[in-house]
Amino acid sequence: VKIDLAGNKLMDSPFSINPAGYTIHSAVHEVRHDVACVVHIHTAAGIAVSAQKQGLLPLSQQSLFVLASLAYHGYEGVALNHDEKARLQADLGDKNFMILPNHGLLTASNSIADTFLMMFTLQRACEIQVMAQSGGAELIHIPQQILNGAKAMVAGVMKSAQGMGGSLAWPALLRKLDQQMPGYDA
Repeated sequence: VKIDLAGNKLMDSPFSINPAGYTIHSAVHEVRHDVACVVHIHTAAGIAVSAQKQGLLPLSQQSLFVLASLAYHGYEGVALNHDEKARLQADLGDKNFMILPNHGLLTASNSIADTFLMMFTLQRACEIQVMAQSGGAELIHIPQQILNGAKAMVAGVMKSAQGMGGSLAWPALLRKLDQQMPGYDA
């Protein structure tokens, strides 16, 4: 369903929009003009990490990519109150990853490919954290000096990938989808 910022349908569609999804997505699009895509999910691993007081821990290389641009927005109930939008916007700021405690995960970027790759990385970091914690052994956190350089490290990785980000993986994922589910885009 294609809609405008006011929630009005811009094309004929028999489908309705999810009011809570509209609140969250429109909040981001209203203030982040650099964002072309927002992904918001409620996975078991994502919600499990979002329910942990310390949030995402620096336990994996995947978590470093996220921690370099991570925000949190406290739970206010099902996102039907449009007054929440201003608080969500302020909490997100210029970050690209967000954990919504007791709720789920959000990523936002300038392309579908990058936003998807960011969500894949955030989701994988949450899965790794939950799996590592389930073993019961003492966890090894990434050292603080590496965490302090996480933003520079992410920039270096992007430079080595020639700024391609998600566009490296996205075409391959679409080819795989074409093979596994021909006609999905009809």
